[in-house]
Amino acid sequence: MSRKGYVAIAAVSLFLSMAYAFLYDSTLPAWLLIVLFLIGFCGVLYPLLRLRPVSLFLAIPVLTAVYSLTLVYGPPVWFSQFAEVRADCDVVDSRQVKRTKSPNYTVLVIECGDRRVDYRPTEQAWWHVGKVGEKTSMAFDRTGLMKPVHPSTFASPGIGWLAVPGAAVLGLAFIGFVAVWSRKKAAAQPHREGEASNQAELEKR
Repeated sequence: MSRKGYVAIAAVSLFLSMAYAFLYDSTLPAWLLIVLFLIGFCGVLYPLLRLRPVSLFLAIPVLTAVYSLTLVYGPPVWFSQFAEVRADCDVVDSRQVKRTKSPNYTVLVIECGDRRVDYRPTEQAWWHVGKVGEKTSMAFDRTGLMKPVHPSTFASPGIGWLAVPGAAVLGLAFIGFVAVWSRKKAAAQPHREGEASNQAELEKR
């Protein structure tokens, strides 16, 4: 496959990876998210491996940064456009989910009129959601794509409008860098082979 083909596959896979990070806490089934992650992650790494194997050592931290920016700032940007905020909500119950290989966590049962949701607050949202018996607010995605969240999680999405495109630019710039890096290596290879051939001719004489 040509260098352009590898670059195109890596670029498309990068956006699939960002989609996985964005949809991490969505209503999509877990198996679909796993498939999306594997296709995106492997689709980025394999072309980089073919273009310049050593670039994989740099690819991991770059992809981690891309995923983190998309995961943290993507959903707030989405909710800032598609949220339906309900202020008539009550925290009616709570329960603790116990796990053996990771920390336990608490789930709040919240009723908003005829809607009843199980909500696992983030550390930042705990202070805003309230305790059992208290009033609270919840934001529902009008498209149904994302799970309900507390409005405090997207109160200030401003930086997200820069962070998410910035993550895409970072990933694409890295792919472009590896492509140029591999092209320079390929251009230098005939030169080195020519020098080796000339040296061999001189030694024969």
